[in-house]
Amino acid sequence: MTTESEDKEWTAKYGPEAQKVIRKTVEDNVADYEYLKQFALPI
Repeated sequence: MTTESEDKEWTAKYGPEAQKVIRKTVEDNVADYEYLKQFALPI
């Protein structure tokens, strides 16, 4: 999944204003996600 495809999907589902909020939230939390991902247990 690419950034562009996510943006298109979110815009279609939630509208352009919500897409901007979602994109900013995702970008703001990538570092935390990457840090926590190292502790994931393999299944």
